[in-house]
Amino acid sequence: MLHRPPIAVALLAIILTACTSELDEDVDCSDLCVDECPGDEGFPFDSYESCDLSPEQTFCGTDGAGADCIDPDFPLDELRVSQIHEALLDGEISCEWLTVRHLDRILAEDLRILDGAPPLNAFVHLNEAALHTARTLDEYHRCEGELAGPLHCAPFVIKTNYASKEVPVTNGSHALLDTQPTFDAFTVAQLRRSGAVLLGSTTMDEFARGAVSINGRSGKSGNAYDTRYNPGGSSAGSSVAVASNLAIAGLGTDNCSSLTVPAAYNSLVTLRSSHGLVSTQGIFPSNQLDAVAGPLTRTVEDQALFFDALSRFNPADRVHCADDMPRADTYTAHLDPQGLHGKRIGVLRSIASGDDERNPFGSPTAPIQSHYDDFIAELRSLGAEVVDDVALPGLPLNRSSSGMGQEVERFLARTEGPVTSVDELCETELYSGHIYDSVSACKNSLSRSDRSLQSNLDSGTEAYEANRAYVESVLDAQDLDALIYPADVRGAPTISGLFSNCILASVTGLPTMVVPAGFTSLGLPVGMSFTARMFDEPILFAMAYSYEQATLHRQPPTRTPSSLSPVMDISTFNDVHFDIGWAAFEEVLREGSTSDLTYQVFTDIAQRVLQDRGLTDLLESGDSSD
Repeated sequence: MLHRPPIAVALLAIILTACTSELDEDVDCSDLCVDECPGDEGFPFDSYESCDLSPEQTFCGTDGAGADCIDPDFPLDELRVSQIHEALLDGEISCEWLTVRHLDRILAEDLRILDGAPPLNAFVHLNEAALHTARTLDEYHRCEGELAGPLHCAPFVIKTNYASKEVPVTNGSHALLDTQPTFDAFTVAQLRRSGAVLLGSTTMDEFARGAVSINGRSGKSGNAYDTRYNPGGSSAGSSVAVASNLAIAGLGTDNCSSLTVPAAYNSLVTLRSSHGLVSTQGIFPSNQLDAVAGPLTRTVEDQALFFDALSRFNPADRVHCADDMPRADTYTAHLDPQGLHGKRIGVLRSIASGDDERNPFGSPTAPIQSHYDDFIAELRSLGAEVVDDVALPGLPLNRSSSGMGQEVERFLARTEGPVTSVDELCETELYSGHIYDSVSACKNSLSRSDRSLQSNLDSGTEAYEANRAYVESVLDAQDLDALIYPADVRGAPTISGLFSNCILASVTGLPTMVVPAGFTSLGLPVGMSFTARMFDEPILFAMAYSYEQATLHRQPPTRTPSSLSPVMDISTFNDVHFDIGWAAFEEVLREGSTSDLTYQVFTDIAQRVLQDRGLTDLLESGDSSD
């Protein structure tokens, strides 16, 4: 057996303690509690006692490694979870070695400026506890002779609106500087329980308001394929880190476009799942009507592995308490190379009508249109029956909002640091001017009453349920398994903006998967969306896997990796990121707009900070690709 969760008595005590202490006191779900407690917020192997076995080999980068240490010729590029596990079981690598190498690459790559182009700048804060986790996993593996879970030693990152006991939460703003959660978000806890290793937190649009990868805390992130271009948002950093082979997977969130567009712009796979299927407990609150959490990965297989962990039932989540949501035992069971054969897929050409009518494919004369034609031809060649010219003329496109209300207060109350309430947050005045232009505007946005919140939530839920029923009726009438359309009309990143097709999933809550579909003539990625009925995630996995395996469109960026060794440690890395973000905030974003922080302006800021820090090795000229 490849992996089995440990069942030591000490660990059971940790789990039982979490089960009685971490559930939301405002939610009574005691009758729905299951044997597997979702409140285990800690890493479950921390108390694992050392056995008497000694490692047979010492890997470079570990404690005590000297001239005789082993440094495997093991590639990090395009690495999959299954490859990690095979190498660990064969004794080719250790988890600590793998974690050290990922951290080394981040330290060398994330802030590198090449030929005047801005850095990737995907990270906010690296996790200094990552090596402890890796060493504990190695100890477990040596003692038990097996892996600790289905994600054993999978290095992952989290968007900086996720709570974690190991890194601060910033929501992309200096207003939350040094705000440290005392708990893990439910999803983070599930990944850690599955054996994954948290490398750090990543950038986002400030307060998740935008899709241009700009925020006061970090400045600007660059696209993995050309840092002068937009990587999408708001889950920018996670997508850039994964696409650049700095992590295996990244967690993001989505209200509209925040997972789907970063995936498309960085040649990644993502699943904006059925609304509510993945718990958002422990993530900085946003619009409850359309908020979704999910993974960004390089392959459909890894997407399924991470989604298995994220989609577990959480009785402390109001949405999960209300509905008995169907979940597959494992979504990996639906990775079918023939998953497109016999499927009826509709090409969505029109949404709404009249003045609000939108064509998800854009202008028929656009140069990118031939690329979409190739995609449709590929589906047909893989056995799908493609039905063209599907329309949704009656779909309302207005997004409802439930606000955030007292959810923000509850979240901040469980953190440590200078900001533990909405008033304290707003009174810092350390948010960008395009987010809130005054203290009162901040408070008005974040301090809505529970009564208003519930009223908007009820009416919005009814509207979205009606939208969902309408779209599913169109699918039923034409006997369709899914709809297809580009994740973005242009199909590639742009400097100034995006033309996202996120609205369909947002106003219905229907599951949508994005897969890489090739590159434009500029070498920028194209991503296509599959939208299916509520809780039809297994069908999406089958179709996406079939398409991926047949086409293999995903290719890594040529910009990475460099041959540089780390020129700083984790603490310095975190400090330099703060300096760059603070300079961008003070010089541009405190009073300016996102359009003022062009890639040229941000490059100048980052270059100046690196020079002041003596980190001139990160300022390069010439081609760095291997």
